[in-house]
Amino acid sequence: MVYYESEAHSKFCELAYGADLKQMGMSDMYELDILLELSAIKPNASVIDFGCGAGYISVYIAKKTCSLLTGVDIDRYAINHAWAAHKETKNVSFYCDDMYNIAFSKQYTNHIISIDSLYFITHSRVESFMSYCLSMLDTNGIISILINTYKEGNTKGVDACINWLNQHNLHSQIIDLTDNASRFWVRCQEALNQTKGLFLNEGSIKLHTKRYDECNMMLGKIKRNSLKRNLIFVHKGYG
Repeated sequence: MVYYESEAHSKFCELAYGADLKQMGMSDMYELDILLELSAIKPNASVIDFGCGAGYISVYIAKKTCSLLTGVDIDRYAINHAWAAHKETKNVSFYCDDMYNIAFSKQYTNHIISIDSLYFITHSRVESFMSYCLSMLDTNGIISILINTYKEGNTKGVDACINWLNQHNLHSQIIDLTDNASRFWVRCQEALNQTKGLFLNEGSIKLHTKRYDECNMMLGKIKRNSLKRNLIFVHKGYG
């Protein structure tokens, strides 16, 4: 069973993230609302959400900001679900493609959002993806990135993003959300313990196991003081 069709996973999301937006990433509602507050997206602004999955976070952003949002994801099943689930939301559209091979936008956009999606881009293509994002922004556009960095393991994609920022001498604002991430993963473990019976009854225990393994891995990184969580804003109009 896929996560966005699971009622047990929906209940887990309510407990762990603070609302059921069918989340599979690492951003709870606290982080998401900070991103929206500081990015100051205006009504009717053009927004692209890279790695939108089934589109529930995209719709939350579009409704809260009254923006015109396009969600992009490589998973065609998730995009098909997004179109079907959110067809009544007129200020959101969805597009299936990978993040560094996009041809749908021929106009400048005001905001680009990447919530835990840079991990899925190969190291060699992160810088070209970031440069492409910059080229899509209008004069005062903003790229908003939520991402983890680690003291261990493969962080080449993250390092490439930071190197790109330094090389282009762009104005960036980095907010440390590590303390919130630590609380989030503890809450995830508690929520998974509370909802295990729901997953069992639903027949989706593999989904529960996948989330629990991820949770234990992240709690291990926190215990070793290896995890750092950052919200990064890149401002095109400064430099």
